[in-house]
Amino acid sequence: MDNRSLLLIYTSIILSLAIRQAVGDDSSNATGCLPAGTSIAERLNKLIRAQDDTTVDDGDVSTPPLVDPIYGPVEDWCFDLPVDFSGAFQGMTDIPWDITGWNTSGIEDFNSAFDGCTNFNQDISGWDTSDAKNFSYMFRNAKSFNQEIGQWTVSSVVDFTEMFRGASSFTGRLGLDETAYVNSRCYNETI
Repeated sequence: MDNRSLLLIYTSIILSLAIRQAVGDDSSNATGCLPAGTSIAERLNKLIRAQDDTTVDDGDVSTPPLVDPIYGPVEDWCFDLPVDFSGAFQGMTDIPWDITGWNTSGIEDFNSAFDGCTNFNQDISGWDTSDAKNFSYMFRNAKSFNQEIGQWTVSSVVDFTEMFRGASSFTGRLGLDETAYVNSRCYNETI
């Protein structure tokens, strides 16, 4: 085994221990589905900080997988119970993890979820938004986002305030009739 392999194994062990300590490993059952009331932004920030504190600079610029000690890899998370998704990725330039397959059926509040994610453009058209009530500022200043989300169920949403303000690449529409679109304030002003 070469030194690089040993370094990667050692780093993985240290990273796993640091993340467990940072997020509070209260379970060894990695189901992937986060419990009701979980703040996604808070959980992600703890994981990212723990990962940053233990990352060894070996010249590799790829983003390492983000693995929660309880719920597994971020890519496999599901939200089938009500969780706090507001500001989940707010201010991140890009989201380096594949979130296209997430089960989002329990999320009610998408407020500012991708606000400021200037390079974000993942295909999240398959997300279940049938329980969503708040889309305010969801894609504000997500300048690269341009995915077809017109088939999302938005009948329960009561707040679309500036959902796409500053999302200058977005050319799609939500599944709203024209009157609902005008009244939704999705853009508030010309994007």
